[in-house]
Amino acid sequence: MNLPPLAPCAVAVLALASFAGCATNPFTLHYRGERLAAVAEARIVTAAPAEGTARELGSSTFLANSDARADEQAVAAAREVGADLVMVTRAEVDPEEWSREDPVYRRRAMGQGNFTTYTPLPGQRQGLRFTARFWRSDAAGNAAR
Repeated sequence: MNLPPLAPCAVAVLALASFAGCATNPFTLHYRGERLAAVAEARIVTAAPAEGTARELGSSTFLANSDARADEQAVAAAREVGADLVMVTRAEVDPEEWSREDPVYRRRAMGQGNFTTYTPLPGQRQGLRFTARFWRSDAAGNAAR
């Protein structure tokens, strides 16, 4: 059986579809702010850098069920956006707050579309709110130049 050759755009769609199973970094997905040239090294800090020693580039805030790889993903996102310092905070989110802030739940609850995936009702889902702040230290900025 001879099949017609695939069009270039069909090949691109197939290539992209193969990555669909890979998890997306939520820190990068929800990042808002300035992006600089990527850096080779980044680290987590427990407090904001002293004023005048670093420039804040942006932040990322999202809800998640687990913090299994949060630090690893935060550092990867920092390197990608050009930050060498990242501070991550976690806060528990109660079920009511989750249902108010989770965009998938809100769309379904407001009747704005049909979804084939299961979305828990309020009171059944708990999780964490992650907030990350990203900085480029003056030392990293000078090294990049």
